[in-house]
Amino acid sequence: MLGLIEETELVNRDEEVYRDRDKLPSKDRYWAQLEDVRSRRPAYQQMIEQAKLEGDIRRLAISESRSEIGALVLKILSTWLAPRSS
Repeated sequence: MLGLIEETELVNRDEEVYRDRDKLPSKDRYWAQLEDVRSRRPAYQQMIEQAKLEGDIRRLAISESRSEIGALVLKILSTWLAPRSS
Protein backbone atom coordinates (compact mmCIF):
# COMPACT_ATOMS: atom_id res chain seq x y z
CA MET A 1 0.00 0.00 0.00
CA LEU A 2 2.95 2.32 0.53
CA GLY A 3 4.84 1.16 -2.54
CA LEU A 4 7.65 -0.33 -0.47
CA ILE A 5 7.76 -3.78 -2.01
CA GLU A 6 7.21 -5.35 -5.38
CA GLU A 7 4.16 -7.49 -6.13
CA THR A 8 6.46 -10.54 -6.33
CA GLU A 9 7.58 -9.96 -2.73
CA LEU A 10 4.07 -10.05 -1.28
CA VAL A 11 3.21 -12.88 1.08
CA ASN A 12 -0.28 -14.30 0.64
CA ARG A 13 -1.61 -15.58 3.91
CA ASP A 14 -4.36 -18.09 4.54
CA GLU A 15 -7.79 -16.64 5.39
CA GLU A 16 -7.53 -18.11 8.90
CA VAL A 17 -4.68 -15.73 9.70
CA TYR A 18 -7.12 -12.80 9.54
CA ARG A 19 -8.88 -13.26 12.88
CA ASP A 20 -9.35 -10.61 15.54
CA ARG A 21 -8.81 -11.06 19.26
CA ASP A 22 -12.31 -12.57 19.56
CA LYS A 23 -11.42 -15.15 16.85
CA LEU A 24 -13.83 -13.54 14.37
CA PRO A 25 -12.98 -13.13 10.67
CA SER A 26 -11.31 -9.80 10.13
CA LYS A 27 -9.87 -9.82 6.60
CA ASP A 28 -12.39 -7.24 5.31
CA ARG A 29 -11.50 -4.87 8.15
CA TYR A 30 -7.80 -5.52 7.54
CA TRP A 31 -8.08 -4.54 3.87
CA ALA A 32 -10.22 -1.51 4.72
CA GLN A 33 -7.49 -0.28 7.05
CA LEU A 34 -4.87 -0.87 4.35
CA GLU A 35 -6.91 1.21 1.91
CA ASP A 36 -6.82 4.02 4.49
CA VAL A 37 -3.03 3.66 4.57
CA ARG A 38 -2.94 3.81 0.76
CA SER A 39 -4.69 7.19 0.84
CA ARG A 40 -1.80 8.55 2.95
CA ARG A 41 0.92 7.11 0.71
CA PRO A 42 2.20 10.44 -0.72
CA ALA A 43 2.76 11.89 2.76
CA TYR A 44 4.49 8.72 3.98
CA GLN A 45 6.71 8.60 0.90
CA GLN A 46 7.75 12.20 1.40
CA MET A 47 8.66 11.57 5.06
CA ILE A 48 10.61 8.42 4.15
CA GLU A 49 12.55 10.20 1.41
CA GLN A 50 13.34 13.21 3.60
CA ALA A 51 14.69 10.92 6.33
CA LYS A 52 16.71 8.94 3.74
CA LEU A 53 15.28 5.68 5.07
CA GLU A 54 13.94 4.14 1.85
CA GLY A 55 16.26 1.12 1.89
CA ASP A 56 15.79 0.38 5.57
CA ILE A 57 12.01 0.66 5.36
CA ARG A 58 11.85 -1.52 2.24
CA ARG A 59 13.97 -4.14 4.03
CA LEU A 60 11.71 -3.93 7.10
CA ALA A 61 8.67 -4.53 4.89
CA ILE A 62 9.99 -7.90 3.66
CA SER A 63 12.16 -9.17 6.49
CA GLU A 64 11.14 -12.28 8.38
CA SER A 65 14.08 -12.13 10.78
CA ARG A 66 13.04 -10.94 14.23
CA SER A 67 16.51 -9.68 15.04
CA GLU A 68 16.75 -7.78 11.76
CA ILE A 69 13.26 -6.34 12.24
CA GLY A 70 14.16 -5.19 15.74
CA ALA A 71 17.39 -3.56 14.58
CA LEU A 72 15.63 -1.82 11.69
CA VAL A 73 12.81 -0.53 13.89
CA LEU A 74 15.35 0.92 16.32
CA LYS A 75 17.34 2.54 13.51
CA ILE A 76 14.23 4.00 11.86
CA LEU A 77 12.78 5.33 15.11
CA SER A 78 16.15 6.74 16.18
CA THR A 79 16.36 8.61 12.91
CA TRP A 80 12.80 9.91 12.96
CA LEU A 81 12.79 10.76 16.65
CA ALA A 82 16.29 12.21 16.80
CA PRO A 83 16.48 15.59 18.49
CA ARG A 84 16.23 18.35 15.91
CA SER A 85 18.74 21.19 16.00
CA SER A 86 17.17 24.63 16.21
